[in-house]
Amino acid sequence: MIAVLVRQECTRLLRRSPARLALLVLYTALAVWAGIDGLHWKRALAQAQHDRPADLRQERSAWMADLERVLSSETSSPFEARPMNLTLLAVLPPGPLAELSHQRESIHPHTALISGWQSDASLFRRYEVEGSSALSMRGLDLTYLAVVLFPLVLLLSTFDVLSAERHTGRLRLLMVQGARPALLVLARLVTIAVPVWLVTSAVAVVVALVGQEADGNLGRLALWLAAFTGYAALWAAAAGWIAARCARSSDPAMAAMAAVTAWVVVVLLVPSFAQFAAEAVYPTPSRVAYLTQARQAEAQSRRELEQRAEVYMAEHDIHAGSADQAVPGFFRASYLANININSSTAPLVARFEEQRAAQAAVADRIELAAPTMLAYRILQDAAGVGAERAADYRRQVREHLKVLHEAVGPATVGRSRLTLDQARAIPDFRFVEPAVPSSAWWGVAWLLALAVGVGAMARRAARRVAPLDS
Repeated sequence: MIAVLVRQECTRLLRRSPARLALLVLYTALAVWAGIDGLHWKRALAQAQHDRPADLRQERSAWMADLERVLSSETSSPFEARPMNLTLLAVLPPGPLAELSHQRESIHPHTALISGWQSDASLFRRYEVEGSSALSMRGLDLTYLAVVLFPLVLLLSTFDVLSAERHTGRLRLLMVQGARPALLVLARLVTIAVPVWLVTSAVAVVVALVGQEADGNLGRLALWLAAFTGYAALWAAAAGWIAARCARSSDPAMAAMAAVTAWVVVVLLVPSFAQFAAEAVYPTPSRVAYLTQARQAEAQSRRELEQRAEVYMAEHDIHAGSADQAVPGFFRASYLANININSSTAPLVARFEEQRAAQAAVADRIELAAPTMLAYRILQDAAGVGAERAADYRRQVREHLKVLHEAVGPATVGRSRLTLDQARAIPDFRFVEPAVPSSAWWGVAWLLALAVGVGAMARRAARRVAPLDS
């Protein structure tokens, strides 16, 4: 019976449902476009990171060459090969499968310049003052398509599977012939949900393979597909439940209204409310206050330059008699100002991280009742993108800035140069990719459990549709 019903649904889709067929074709086109756009974005970002930024003060290789030449020569300019001019480029590479979820990645910084001239407050200032075009979100990606548009396509294609049959009077005839309401709903879901699921999954696999990243990230790709499968199963069950609950309605528009309302509440309103609640309960410190405090610390440091220099030299056992007095004082002044900014703003940065962690904890608790949020987070974790990864990058950059400050500080304040061994010992920045959290697979299991529960509710509701009700 189910095979016959599926064939009938396929025939009706191809011959009598042009709107539904057009919706599936449009979704397929959007999926292909999102995959291609993701590949282009990833390659463009890789190329932009390969091209050195114009404000890179001096590449490390050139700076090392200058240092070797200056140390072997008796005469040199007091500006050459100074520790403050050593600049390291800190790059956040695209995530392992970022082409699957790149829509919001443009709002996060992907490069930073680490040098003695920088403080924590100025590390990402270039990024933060860029124009809105550089910080805007990309149009579409497969993750957004899977989380937001897949449920809408499924609901719009299945809401009237029972109510429309009742409206035309065919429901009684089909049920007399042995076609149970649950089978009618299942046939429609197989006809719609399976092709849409296959299209999304196939595009994701092809994009990952074309991006030449799947070989080393099969586990991430498997997690992405598993999370999408669980989410798709949940929405298929929800679509069946809505169709069964609306079976008694003689007006298909009422079923359509119920389907769209469910999508708006679960996909749009609940995540928005969760984000608003997290920010209201745990508000993050103002960025303006952070920058104001940084400017005040810099001004105070420059006013107390001599005292701070003496304290620093005493703490690091630097002898003023060995200093090169020809070195301009702004090297020392800028360095001392930056370390003072870091120490003064450290409590604000720590508070920001604590608030962000508290917001994430609130979101984690809400995710158990918000499958859209849960699925979106898992898909982002699998792709290697998202706000958590960007925050981890900023933390690693700040830690590396501390390493550089500790390495160049004594020579800068003491008006001398680094030795070759000291310069070579300074490490380059390498972003350490965070591992996929183990909770992601538990999230997939939870989505599947919800799908089973909602599916049982849909089956029970379909059984209540009796021939006398039609």
